[in-house]
Amino acid sequence: MPGGYQLARGERLISNESFKFSLSHWWLKTNISLTNRSILWERPNLILGSIPAGRQTGNIPLGQVGSVTTNREFSIKRLLIGLLVLIIGLNISQPILTILFVLAAVILLASLFQTTMVIEHRGGPTVLKATVTQKTEIEALSNRISQTMADDQ
Repeated sequence: MPGGYQLARGERLISNESFKFSLSHWWLKTNISLTNRSILWERPNLILGSIPAGRQTGNIPLGQVGSVTTNREFSIKRLLIGLLVLIIGLNISQPILTILFVLAAVILLASLFQTTMVIEHRGGPTVLKATVTQKTEIEALSNRISQTMADDQ
């Protein structure tokens, strides 16, 4: 369970999912748990969008959720930085540095697309990210959350 959360009396776990945060950060996971009372989540914090710096956790009561949507995003910033790193790498005369720059560019360009799940609630939107390859899984979780909200009413 994200953040070491303990289920309350009468609360039951419906779904416990883990998603890769991005292809360039394959070791970082976004964890989302759904209970009959709340959505619990834990996601990585990144400095400048690329340096891991801890984790953020949250708990959203289902009664406060207005909607859950999924989206596929394209990062123009990663495209531009990736192309710049690639161009620099191809113009370096030292083979080792060329390989390192090209590898960094490939990692940046591989993570251009991300799938996001946006949970609109009273406290404002919460955006949880996953790789584009997990689009189907995050959409299925979004549907389970919507169904659990509907069943609760």
